[in-house]
Amino acid sequence: MRQGDAIYNPECLSKLLVAATLLLAGATFGADNGGDLSLQKVTDQIHAVVGPFGNRTPENFGNEERVVFSGDVVFVGRMLGVLPYSSSVHWIEAFEAMAALEPVTVVPGHGPATDLATARADTLDYLVFLRETVEAFMEGGGDITRIGTLDQSRFAYLEDYETLKGRNAQQVFEEMEWD
Repeated sequence: MRQGDAIYNPECLSKLLVAATLLLAGATFGADNGGDLSLQKVTDQIHAVVGPFGNRTPENFGNEERVVFSGDVVFVGRMLGVLPYSSSVHWIEAFEAMAALEPVTVVPGHGPATDLATARADTLDYLVFLRETVEAFMEGGGDITRIGTLDQSRFAYLEDYETLKGRNAQQVFEEMEWD
């Protein structure tokens, strides 16, 4: 949402929250388990994988439909944000685990439902590019004060590119300092 939308209006937001009903999950999945979830005539397999923040992220995958609901593992049409608690390595591993399911349709945590190729281009390709580019920058003696100058223009088509590109590079630099 953008500033000016209802969610940014404190008065409107408070009305929404007062009217909200808390719904608790009927089932939970821990770090070491998965299972089947039946909804009407569709059975989804739940897979717990390490997510972008180093935590376990459930991904559900409908067998017959080959649809995966990826949560924050996949961003489509907008640049993902690498946050201080993110792990680009775990994010890549989570994406690869999701891709290994060979879904026909990916329902991302951010963006419209899409195919695996588009999900890969907007998420995995960016993360791999960012890690490889930051690594080369570091090996060339670059320091964090210049990391924002990396050329990431091949991803300029993604929404929020200008806002996030420098911060993402800085965050991956900080992460890779300790690799």
